[in-house]
Amino acid sequence: MCHLHDIYYLYYSEWLLIPYLRTILYITQIVVIRLQWSNRIIVCNSNNRWQKKLIALIPAKALLYCRSEKIGRSLLYFKQKKIFDAYPVDFTIFSTTALYDLMWTLILCNSITKNSKLALKGFIWDEFTES
Repeated sequence: MCHLHDIYYLYYSEWLLIPYLRTILYITQIVVIRLQWSNRIIVCNSNNRWQKKLIALIPAKALLYCRSEKIGRSLLYFKQKKIFDAYPVDFTIFSTTALYDLMWTLILCNSITKNSKLALKGFIWDEFTES
């Protein structure tokens, strides 16, 4: 049985690409996660020491629901079980970079929710592992 502190939701934000703002937002998230006030985590594609400290706070046995298709290869740093649970818009209008991010997100996630699988029909095969 999973408790609230065993489930985390992972989001993506481009705000974390801004250097000084990134530091402030990661430190804020570290404090909030340590105090267990929230189970939502916001990351970006660029890795830094604050992002690594934030990731280290997540228990190894936690479930991580990936709520964005833009996270991509940043999922390599998460050792938890990852479930893709995002509702991308029309993936046929994605740029090449966005498609690569979606591809890496799907590769690095352990499973996918049924709704996300339906939203990506035509992009992934029917036998893709569902959670």
